[in-house]
Amino acid sequence: MAKRRQFIAGVVTVGTVSVAGCTGILGGSPEGAVEQYFEAGQEGDVEAMNEVLHPESDIYPIEEDDVTDGDITFVDAEEISPSELVERFELFDDEEDVEEELQDAEDEVGADNVAIVWVTFEEDGEEEEFPFFVVEDDGDWKLLL
Repeated sequence: MAKRRQFIAGVVTVGTVSVAGCTGILGGSPEGAVEQYFEAGQEGDVEAMNEVLHPESDIYPIEEDDVTDGDITFVDAEEISPSELVERFELFDDEEDVEEELQDAEDEVGADNVAIVWVTFEEDGEEEEFPFFVVEDDGDWKLLL
């Protein structure tokens, strides 16, 4: 799972992020936590990025040098099911593989819940899509990258 998280982390931290649109209360939902992370990246606010990044993440804590100028624009985030992830993302072979990864993530950090958020963003004018694992810990949703 670490390799998958490192790949996800690389996608997000390669550049400062521009945010387009809002999807509700930031951080109060899996999608909101992802949007908050992108918004903090846009502002270059490493402290805010770390607030929504789970301390057990492979990339925690993010440092100022990790966020550089880039051309990444947040487009959308939606929570999806394990079966939807298998359909959309080639790194997972079947639903059982996804459910095992989710359970491992939940157990690893002692989370109350775990969700998959499908993120759409633009990088250098090209639309990209990628899944994020987001965990609920004491009522707060945090990214597990």
